[in-house]
Amino acid sequence: VENGQGEMIIPWEDVPFYVFSLAVAFIGSYFLGRTGDKPREEDLGPIEDIPEQPPRPVRRLSKILEDQKANNIKKIKKVVIVAHSLPVQFNREGDSGPWSVKWDDSRNWLAAMRMLQDAEEKYEVTWVGCMDASQITEAEQKDVEKELEKHNCAPVWIKFTALGDTYFRGFCKGVLWRLFHYVMPQADPDFGEKWEERWDAYQK
Repeated sequence: VENGQGEMIIPWEDVPFYVFSLAVAFIGSYFLGRTGDKPREEDLGPIEDIPEQPPRPVRRLSKILEDQKANNIKKIKKVVIVAHSLPVQFNREGDSGPWSVKWDDSRNWLAAMRMLQDAEEKYEVTWVGCMDASQITEAEQKDVEKELEKHNCAPVWIKFTALGDTYFRGFCKGVLWRLFHYVMPQADPDFGEKWEERWDAYQK
């Protein structure tokens, strides 16, 4: 209650309530101050100056990589990529000159996979793919294999003239490709009749 001189006068009957309210406020502020281990806002500085911490797994991985780099530890992982053909181009000088091999960077996804070899964490990549044995003699195949070893490529020699269309277009493209790419089977009247032939060609 305010008197005529602008002073606040608390009636006697309301004194217990005001005392109780002040006591609760004091005790509450005391315990809240004790339970908090967090630094005060003025100690942290402006919010925009607080550096954002990366997630814990990222920090742990960064620490592992830093330790490996400091201790000169190079972890090598082996990756084997099996495809229908090798990601290389062949060139030959004349009809009887030596064979030369270079990467075929025109194949986008194969070129992208080669980036594993240049990654900071070392990967040992080996490529496995088919080679046409009908165009290269057995004697020349040894020379070609030596050149392919320089690119970590391992050839699988197949005579495409005999099996190419049956195993590649018939089974690989007609069955496996559709299966792995979630393509619904199409009407093929020769599928059941030529199944054994295509499967045998794929096994060879």
